[in-house]
Amino acid sequence: MNSSGITKERIKKIKNLHEHKERVESELFILEGIRLMDEALKEMVPIEEVLYTAKLAETSRGGLLLASMSKMHLSVSQVTEKAMKVISETENPQGILAVARQLKWTFNDLVKNKGTIIIACGLQDPGNLGTIIRSADAGGCGGVFTTQNSVDIYNSKVIRATMGSIFRMPVMKFDNPEEAISALKKEGYQIIATTAHSRSSYLDPDYMKPTAFLIGQEGAGLSEEVLKSADKKVFIPMKKGVESLNAAVSASILIYEAFRQRLTQRL
Repeated sequence: MNSSGITKERIKKIKNLHEHKERVESELFILEGIRLMDEALKEMVPIEEVLYTAKLAETSRGGLLLASMSKMHLSVSQVTEKAMKVISETENPQGILAVARQLKWTFNDLVKNKGTIIIACGLQDPGNLGTIIRSADAGGCGGVFTTQNSVDIYNSKVIRATMGSIFRMPVMKFDNPEEAISALKKEGYQIIATTAHSRSSYLDPDYMKPTAFLIGQEGAGLSEEVLKSADKKVFIPMKKGVESLNAAVSASILIYEAFRQRLTQRL
């Protein structure tokens, strides 16, 4: 494969970052597309290198993006359309992708403002986790905790679903939900779990207090052990005959009720 400014070996190495093992070992990840590149530059994400195609450079938006990267002295290489398709995981690549260093957040980053926290317990669907991170960002959350058996937050589908929120929303992984719950309780957080067996609506609690919402795995939900560790259990009212809501939808409803209460308090 011919490309300008980059070798076949490097192309293969970058493509390997779509594999979880490679991302863990290298602490790098891939971000694709004009929108994500714009967001990454705005949030000063540590970018190692950028690949683009001649077709991208010919567009007005692409030209502006490349000019911005030039001013930032980033490592930029032009590649063929064929090379871009080999590396990209999207069906119709926009002609630009970057290799970036994974962001490192501490526990204090998530709890310092006592904002709402989401504990995503074993979520497997990248679209769900990405949407939760995006909603958490829009709803003013302090951060998102994931567990060891959750999908990798640097999975390319998760990255795309966040629409750039991954670059500013603190996300941290715990081995298990109980570890995250214990740490948050020490910081004064109330732990809220959703379950169809509760008689208390999600509208009832006071979310002005530091609050962490437990979001269960798709299908399986929250384990009995995790439910027992919650301070309060609530349900989201639904029309009769509907069994459950999508995990990301449930999380978003909870996030925005907490956000609404805090907004109302400030008015």
